[in-house]
Amino acid sequence: MRFILTFALLLLVAGSIITLSSTIVVNYPSSAYLGQEITIYFQLLNSYINSTDFPIISSGVEVIHNGSEVAYTGTPPGGGYLLFPANISNNTTELIVTFVGEYHTYYFTNLGIVLYGGNFKPPLPEGDQRYFSLVLIAFNGRLWYHINGSWYNPLSSLPYYGSVIDNWINVSTLVNYAVVLEEHNGLTFVKDMFINGKEFVINYLTPVLWNFSYVGIRTDTPNNLITPLGFTVYSPLSHQLYVIYVNGKEYASGYTNDLGQGSISLKVSSLHEVINITFPMVHVYKIITISSSQGNVKVSYPIFPLSLLGVSIILTTISVMVSLRRK
Repeated sequence: MRFILTFALLLLVAGSIITLSSTIVVNYPSSAYLGQEITIYFQLLNSYINSTDFPIISSGVEVIHNGSEVAYTGTPPGGGYLLFPANISNNTTELIVTFVGEYHTYYFTNLGIVLYGGNFKPPLPEGDQRYFSLVLIAFNGRLWYHINGSWYNPLSSLPYYGSVIDNWINVSTLVNYAVVLEEHNGLTFVKDMFINGKEFVINYLTPVLWNFSYVGIRTDTPNNLITPLGFTVYSPLSHQLYVIYVNGKEYASGYTNDLGQGSISLKVSSLHEVINITFPMVHVYKIITISSSQGNVKVSYPIFPLSLLGVSIILTTISVMVSLRRK
């Protein structure tokens, strides 16, 4: 006889005690059996940016208002951008940059997630300046970097979202596109990318210094069109105390590593268990409940949060099917 266990992930954010700039991301198995030991991985992240109100727009970019949505073009002859100021240096070891929205881009242009450093001077388009540093993960499956006045394209076959029709990529449904970058011995390491929650490993070390002043979206040429509906930049909170409770009793405690990560292992021993992952110093927690139910359960994997809503209480529920086999 088979049962279905539901993993329900509940995030409650109370305005009086919770810091909205911090959040917990979790990852756990999609299936398990009664008596099986499972491992839950988690990471504490601090929000640098959570907005689509880009304060820096390069000269020549057209802004198109359509109700509550705002779309942007590139700039002639190319190298347009939408940016936030940032201070990314050796005091930050990892960044997770996420774009949510739609875009219409010519396949041979390079629209995507970008970081600028060096002697970069906004709002001048890239074509009007030379000695700046850049790392670009383009939405056409290419990795670019710019250093010492020259462009380099080491990877040209990364995954991308959408189909190419007559040399155009038209994304008319929401796409969640995330990139993970790390500092490796002072240089920029492009680690992973996620498209709608599906992970793709990149693992490419660029020669670009891990020192950036701006982060955002490169819109490139005037024929490109992009509608950002979400843009977030997170970094890990390292060496933070966590305490984990199972069914109301303290189960484990420890500190996150340099990347803000931690994990716990436990045996699925009953039809109903409540796991509470708490970070008391920053006042955030997540609750995972394991309980039996009948019928269909919707599966959802939000690898990175799309946004943190500025309300007194946020309730996010993630359900994962877990098969239970009785002996």
